[in-house]
Amino acid sequence: MQNSKLFINGKWVEAQHKEYMNVISPVSGKSLGKVSKAAAADVKKAVEAAKMAEEKWRFSHHTERSKLLYKVAKIMEDRLEEFARHVCLEQGKPISDARIEIQGCVDYFKGTAEDIKRLETAVIPSVDPNKRVFTMREPLGVFGVITPWNFPFDIPCFILSSALAAGNSVVFKPAEQTPLCGAKIVECLDQAGFPPGVVNLVQGPGETTGEAMSSSEDIDAIAFTGSIETGRKIAANAGSTIKTLLFELGGNGPIMILDDANLAKAIEGVSISCFMNSGQVCNSGERILVAESIHDRLVKGVTESASKLKLGNPLQEDTNMGPLIDESLAQKVDKHISDAKRLGAKVEFGGKRAKGFPTDLYYMPTILSNVTPRMLISREETFGPVCPILKCCSVDEMLKIANSTEYGLMSSVYCSNMRDAFYVAERIKTGTVAINTPSIYWEGRLPWGGMNKSGIGRQGGIYSLLAMTQLKTVIMDVTSS
Repeated sequence: MQNSKLFINGKWVEAQHKEYMNVISPVSGKSLGKVSKAAAADVKKAVEAAKMAEEKWRFSHHTERSKLLYKVAKIMEDRLEEFARHVCLEQGKPISDARIEIQGCVDYFKGTAEDIKRLETAVIPSVDPNKRVFTMREPLGVFGVITPWNFPFDIPCFILSSALAAGNSVVFKPAEQTPLCGAKIVECLDQAGFPPGVVNLVQGPGETTGEAMSSSEDIDAIAFTGSIETGRKIAANAGSTIKTLLFELGGNGPIMILDDANLAKAIEGVSISCFMNSGQVCNSGERILVAESIHDRLVKGVTESASKLKLGNPLQEDTNMGPLIDESLAQKVDKHISDAKRLGAKVEFGGKRAKGFPTDLYYMPTILSNVTPRMLISREETFGPVCPILKCCSVDEMLKIANSTEYGLMSSVYCSNMRDAFYVAERIKTGTVAINTPSIYWEGRLPWGGMNKSGIGRQGGIYSLLAMTQLKTVIMDVTSS
């Protein structure tokens, strides 16, 4: 049992109303502990603390910030195995994937510690020979950071490392499903020695804690990763207070497999993209668009791959898939599969929850064939371990289906002809296109973000620092003594 308080102005404190959220493990169904549940008044205190700290923090030297970020990286590295095991229990992903997640967080803090030293600006020639013009980058101010549960260390660290490196103070709200992971991140930031008020932690559901953050006049920017529906609510609140928004709002990732694709490579890429983290990844393979001539072989190959996956206790080293996060998501997967079957899809493998586990959240890896664009599983983000396969007659048909959605985060295309690869890359409406590479390929320093309604802005490495700062122009008359 692990209990956690709020972290406001450099101190761990109880929420004003002394209310708590119970944290239930999807792995065992047992309580992992409880966290203080913030009310609007607690959020207000956290924002006030961040506002007070921001003025001094923004003028801190980048080398000072860099040293603190390196300290965080070292603390996380020392606790890597502890944190990985906790991710398994609170979120449910296999231990091997959890270790990769924590190592990624270490790399984010090291990377931003260096990137902030290289945030260059320009000297601009003026039409007036007596003028000198240069630019500088300044932090946006107080950053509200609202993160999801599927990567409960990775996504917060991806955002927090850059926000802090850029000189912003932060108010951080982790997902209510994985609040203890969020608290452990803040423990590391506290131990590293960030000044009081620079980092603040508030826990609670979106309709109260998130609402208070997005409506606050004193929060200057919001970084949010989550659903389009929640993104709309945050944007509506933020619009009245004119905030900078940095959104990643999920996807419905198409994977296009052309008739000349390396089939073995495509089968491997589809399997990885559909079943990593039990499909609970924003850039998962959600629609597999396959050329008619290789359709049957592709179905056979991914079905064989799915049958070899080990679903089970994520703490065991040979487990490939753990449970889904909660019952609401499991019901959504049930609904999408049921709808697909009703409209003519065929279950090639899986298609239901697994029996004999501590909770009802363990879902079999599922292969569906005869899927059509009108099914829910084609139109919505399923966020589960499902591989929906659609047979297509041409590249243009694939593109039409791929682009017939409000999403546009990441896509993948498998083919041998590079002319076809560029044809697709230039026409598909996603922020990232992977060629002969799984749709979940990730490097934290690459520009990341969506088209359509899958997001606003780009994050990753130097792109995060650009998004989390604002440009100021300085014009100087050099004739003055």
